[in-house]
Amino acid sequence: MPRTSPQYLRLALALLTAASIAAALLLMFQAGCTGDLKGGSLGDPAKALEVEGKGVAFGWLSVLLLAAVAGTLPRLHITQRVVASLVALVVGLIAITVTGIQFEVWGVQSCFT
Repeated sequence: MPRTSPQYLRLALALLTAASIAAALLLMFQAGCTGDLKGGSLGDPAKALEVEGKGVAFGWLSVLLLAAVAGTLPRLHITQRVVASLVALVVGLIAITVTGIQFEVWGVQSCFT
């Protein structure tokens, strides 16, 4: 295997991570435009819940891909890679959850006001 293949692997994983984050946030925004899940009085909450479920799936995928990127960092010992992956998982889950909620709120505000 060529020496440069891990570099391309990291790049591919990073691009997939960015695409998954974008898809998750776009779907969360669309869920907000579809209906208000918090109040239930605007739009179609059942359809919004379906769209939000797809957004959450992409959010989980993005966090798992981020952990994979952290696990392939060069010049780190295996234990450091495991720690980096775990930190990426925890911080990524918190970040994608908070950001997803904010995008959903922005969707409700922009489509129903």
